[in-house]
Amino acid sequence: MGLLKNASVQDWDNAAEARAYIHKHGVLQFINVYKKYMNRCCDELRWGDEIECNIIVFDHENKRVRISQRAPFIIDKFGEDALKKRFGFCLLFTESVNFEVKPEYGSYMLELTPTHPYNQYACSLNGIESNMKNRRLAVSKFLKENEHLLVIPHFPLLGCGDFAATMGPLHGPDADSDYLPDTVISPHPRFAALTRNIRKRRGEKVSIDVPTFMDAHTTLPPTIHMDAMGFGMGSCCLQVTFQAESLTESRVLYDQLAVIAPLVMALTAYSPIYRGTLSDIDTRWTVISQSVDDRTRAEREGPRRIAKSRYDSVDLFINPDPRYDEFNDLDVQYDAESYAVLRANGIDAMLSKHIAHLFIRDALVTYDDYASKDDTQSSEHFENIQSSNWQSVRWKPPTFGGPVEAWRVELRTMEVMLTEFENAAFTVFAGLLSRAILFFNLELYIPMSKVDENMKRAERNDALRTQKFWFTNCGVPQTDRATVFRCSCCGCPTPYGEYSILEILDGNDHFPGFIPLIQAYLEMINCSPCTLRTVNRYLAFIHKRAAGEVLTGAQWMRQFVRNHPAYKHDSVVSEEIAYDLCQRLVKISTGEVKEPSLLGDVEIDNVEEDDLTPCCDRTVLIGKVFKTPEKRFSFFDLVREAVDYHHIV
Repeated sequence: MGLLKNASVQDWDNAAEARAYIHKHGVLQFINVYKKYMNRCCDELRWGDEIECNIIVFDHENKRVRISQRAPFIIDKFGEDALKKRFGFCLLFTESVNFEVKPEYGSYMLELTPTHPYNQYACSLNGIESNMKNRRLAVSKFLKENEHLLVIPHFPLLGCGDFAATMGPLHGPDADSDYLPDTVISPHPRFAALTRNIRKRRGEKVSIDVPTFMDAHTTLPPTIHMDAMGFGMGSCCLQVTFQAESLTESRVLYDQLAVIAPLVMALTAYSPIYRGTLSDIDTRWTVISQSVDDRTRAEREGPRRIAKSRYDSVDLFINPDPRYDEFNDLDVQYDAESYAVLRANGIDAMLSKHIAHLFIRDALVTYDDYASKDDTQSSEHFENIQSSNWQSVRWKPPTFGGPVEAWRVELRTMEVMLTEFENAAFTVFAGLLSRAILFFNLELYIPMSKVDENMKRAERNDALRTQKFWFTNCGVPQTDRATVFRCSCCGCPTPYGEYSILEILDGNDHFPGFIPLIQAYLEMINCSPCTLRTVNRYLAFIHKRAAGEVLTGAQWMRQFVRNHPAYKHDSVVSEEIAYDLCQRLVKISTGEVKEPSLLGDVEIDNVEEDDLTPCCDRTVLIGKVFKTPEKRFSFFDLVREAVDYHHIV
């Protein structure tokens, strides 16, 4: 979502002074944040997820499906309803609203996030799935007849004919698109300004091209063309953020998640259709990257070119230990002036380079009050630049005046998936893997160029079964905690190799595997049987997906389209096929239809869970530094947590 505020947005052509001011003061604000919080340590783990979803509407009489641009109305009505429940419009307070509904780029999109982050106890793992389901069900109460929440990344007919409930003229003042009217953009001024200013800075419309899937009778062009920010930022995702114990730990975790990011993207692939056409990619990543590429032609092609879009994979590991310098093998562009200021203020070379790399970008949105910020009290200008560098992993410093004064890391590559079970499985997987990484002191470093190659492989058609990925041969150090693994590193002849994701998950001769690592971690921290049952169910599903025993969402959709009686093996996803596809997806998500090829033996129900029975697993999800607290907890503490994590009305 990025930085949203209520202030007048400046026109791009009149904002050069503001952009220069933000560029200079953003660096100074980061320095002030760094100095204030550099020694900040957090006693407890906090972490959380963000789920984005689409609102669609069916026309059953004509067998059509469209996006419904009622997200702003639903956000307003939900906010009013939440206020009533919180501030006593009834004598007995029996209902709680424990999540937030926020705007996203599309006027048909919603972002659903827990009000309270998940805590450091294993009991939180047991409530994530029901938490996610209750979010969806609570929002569904505000939908009209024939409207539904469709939790997939990309609406298959976006930009294809009359695809929206509220169309509008093409070539609007914001997107100037051949395919998307400006009515698909959320009304908050930031989103329209981003759309306009990316075009203006670039000097032309964005140009998005993805390969067409060439079927037996395909006569379409070899690429699917798109031309607006909405094709990318109008897609949904699943993001998970982790609070680190310290600045140092946040940098270590950032590096490890940078390696993991392409792998979980392939595992969660759910986006094979664009503009009513089967593509030859399975994820949204390159579409978003191209959709916000504001580089000028000289920056894309000239002698001082910027290698990537501002939405792309990370370029730099930021661990300050010089032992890892060899893995930073990319030619990273950075702003020399910002780098000099950072170094002069005591920021180490690696972190200075990371921040200066962010500041090769301009602020895309500026506000009239830009000069009113105190650099010792506000980090708004830094966040302006930071939040519009959309990388595969985001390193997040504390913010002045913000709700969280901690160093955090956000994993951003996962596709949102159809069911709460899938989203919870990968949220828990990411959370426990991050803890196991710290607990076992894993070192997953490979050259950053290999991470880039993994990103390209991860988005390919059926990547789980057709691609191998670069991965370390030396990831497990010889420590007391790692002696359980026979393949802990003791000097590998080759530091990395190519493996299937199944081999990375299950283990090989050089690496024990993510799933055994997580299972060993849970055993060593002695979590309860109920938590083990929950987690093992998720891990078994992820294993089956990597093994091809169940399909990714992208592969399931491909099979549905290619087996549809109206499909002509020409790569075209017609309105009839899209209608039937979305109908089927909605029915699977509510449990009305079982789909073993997608979910295996997982049972989906559509019943709101209001069981307040406390989960008593007080096992702490310790990392490398977090300690088990000595604080005693009462029954009322447990009930309060049950409300937070299990019960949403």
